Amino acid sequence: SNNGITNGDVLSGVPDTVFPPGNFPEAFKIRYPCTDTIRWVLRGPFGSKTAYSINTFDSTCQNIVKIFVNCIERHTDGSYSASFGYENTGDDTVVISNPSKNYMEGDIISASPVTVFEPGLHRSAFTAYFRNDDIKWNIISIEGIKRTTIACIDYAGHCVKPIKNFVTCIRQKEGGVFSAVFGYDNQDTIAVNIAMGGGKNYLINEEAGQFPITVFEPGKHDSAFAADFLDEPVKWALLGPEGIMHYAIASEKYCKLCDSLPAINLPVNAQLRLSPNPVFNMVTLEPLEPITTSARVLVYDCTGKKMREKYFSPNESLTVDLTGLQKGVYVIRLVTGEKALLQRFMKM
Repeated sequence: SNNGITNGDVLSGVPDTVFPPGNFPEAFKIRYPCTDTIRWVLRGPFGSKTAYSINTFDSTCQNIVKIFVNCIERHTDGSYSASFGYENTGDDTVVISNPSKNYMEGDIISASPVTVFEPGLHRSAFTAYFRNDDIKWNIISIEGIKRTTIACIDYAGHCVKPIKNFVTCIRQKEGGVFSAVFGYDNQDTIAVNIAMGGGKNYLINEEAGQFPITVFEPGKHDSAFAADFLDEPVKWALLGPEGIMHYAIASEKYCKLCDSLPAINLPVNAQLRLSPNPVFNMVTLEPLEPITTSARVLVYDCTGKKMREKYFSPNESLTVDLTGLQKGVYVIRLVTGEKALLQRFMKM
């Protein structure tokens, strides 16, 4: 080309084609993604060729695109759809078009992830259709950072809002043990269940087999639960409904000290009874409201590992065989098309 822009994706603008005598420091403007390198190639009247490269990738281009799940719907044929959004906090457009750096994972029916990320907040950038289980949208930025958001079928039928966890304070107890008080902020107007297991809600380095909460009421709650720890910091990992993994880390060195341990009110799920409890081999789930749709029951151990999973037809007795499980505390989860109920039990 005698006069053109090469290498980059030009969003708007063209080079000048008429060159009057003189010096023109602002002859024309080209708009292009800040993560690109563009070149203006110009061949002069006597055959000489000039190539001027511009690379604006710097700190202003890094870490500016955040992705999230907006809404999830379940369809009559059993499939799902999820609308995904993003926020570009910078002032420039970012393009991530390489399929190895912008891709979906899961049982996808159809999906075309957005590749041009305009500045600002965009809640419904594209919609993915899928089957059977959760799906992921992954992007890898130019500086090599991978970001993932997960559309969880547990939230089908709802446009989700973030839930963020945090450390309120810690207090030193006897024997070198510390106790951390965790809280959360549910920005939605409804309570949300996030079960333990499946890498969605768990503690790391806690003492005495403690558990995080699983029912998140609307609003900010500073004293959701407490967890003890020794030398290593205790971490609460929580996958929010928007598909973003949040971490709250309590350390003896970096967290606010509690004047006294606040009262911890753990939610008790009165909508689900277990018979018997403690359990020897067989357990029957007795929800307060009859289940008239198909259901799924999952059992997790104290580490969040899934130990049992069983599907039930409408109006079928919800009985699960726990033969072979070790003695200890477990969590059982009942999932229907409308809601999810959780309860703890002791295996004898």
